[in-house]
Amino acid sequence: MAIRTATAAITFTDLADGQSSVTAFLTNENHTFAANDVGVVSDGTRRDFSCSVKVFIGGTEQTFTTSASPSEGQFSIGSINTVSGWEFLVSQANGTDIGSGVLKGAGVIYADAIGTPSSATILIPVTYSNNGTTGSFDLSLSVNRIQDGAGGTIISLVPSSQIFSADADGVLLGSQNNSTILFDIAGSPGTLTYETALDGGAWSTQTATSNGAGGIGGYDTDHTGSFSTGSLPTTAVSGARLEIKPENIGDSNATLTVRVSGEQGKDAVTFSKVRSGRAAVYVEIEADNPVVFRNNSGNPVTLTAKVYDANDGAQISDGVGGVLVKHDWEWITGEQVYVGNSNLEVQTDASGAPLGSGGSPVRRSANGSTSASEINTNQVIVGPSDIPDTGAPISIRCNVIVTTP
Repeated sequence: MAIRTATAAITFTDLADGQSSVTAFLTNENHTFAANDVGVVSDGTRRDFSCSVKVFIGGTEQTFTTSASPSEGQFSIGSINTVSGWEFLVSQANGTDIGSGVLKGAGVIYADAIGTPSSATILIPVTYSNNGTTGSFDLSLSVNRIQDGAGGTIISLVPSSQIFSADADGVLLGSQNNSTILFDIAGSPGTLTYETALDGGAWSTQTATSNGAGGIGGYDTDHTGSFSTGSLPTTAVSGARLEIKPENIGDSNATLTVRVSGEQGKDAVTFSKVRSGRAAVYVEIEADNPVVFRNNSGNPVTLTAKVYDANDGAQISDGVGGVLVKHDWEWITGEQVYVGNSNLEVQTDASGAPLGSGGSPVRRSANGSTSASEINTNQVIVGPSDIPDTGAPISIRCNVIVTTP
């Protein structure tokens, strides 16, 4: 059995007369904080981070205001929710001192605390005024924390390739090259240990080479270009290598992760299997009418998600040839899209906000008391009343999962 996934999105806009479209973005929407060997980000590194919101209505840039009700030509940033300890604040005035004399301008987002998980997505709430109409939306800030080795020691693993090829059933193809992992080491990592994990499972310590699934095929410490077998070395310098063979991932696994740890510093690299013929799918969303409404009027738009095989472009249909296709529609905020009972129109309240508590109970009851019929459909209908007429773009995406026998 093979499982493949794909996602596509489409954006709607509803403009009132006299309004211009709204464009917004973050100046630093993806940021990585460097941490020491125990995962602590220094105050100096944290304070160096800055991110600004840019809002344009038509071609005019809007200015930041601290008012919760911005006037024409202005926007405001709401309270930013803390996510697992990741805390971000907004400077309310030019020259705000966030500590140790580090100053931030008005409207600049800065980090006040670094969270426990190594990554998080932070939603930035923005409110604006567009020709007398107040609108709001969220922008996404992605943050990560990377951990270096102690005392400046860093182990970096550089793979020659992270892909092995297999047929549609996952059986590895013959006559493909082994992959190598090059060591790039700064400092003195001390005694090394080797671990592997198949399909994201538990780590297994490796002390000797192996050609089996979950093993490490060989090693090279003297840079001669040839690999040795036997006990894995407990010390290494830059230029040393490991050899990963196709059989180390095996026919019944999709990924192999190799982790090398020292007394100081560690790194990991993941190898994946790509299935030929059914290596990937993609989804396209087709709309039967224009996706820009005006003044809450216009023809309803039927969105149809069509799934295709990336290898030959053939359309994939649910139930044909034993293939199962599951559709999951979401608003771009991640909220579930539900459809109604009498038709497939997306469920929103009078203001156009998504109904997050669950679609149509009547439709659910008519289909065996399951919510699947409210969300697992290849078509949804979006009407003008489902999109707020603020001029802000609203996106809907469809995630598909294709299961083949």
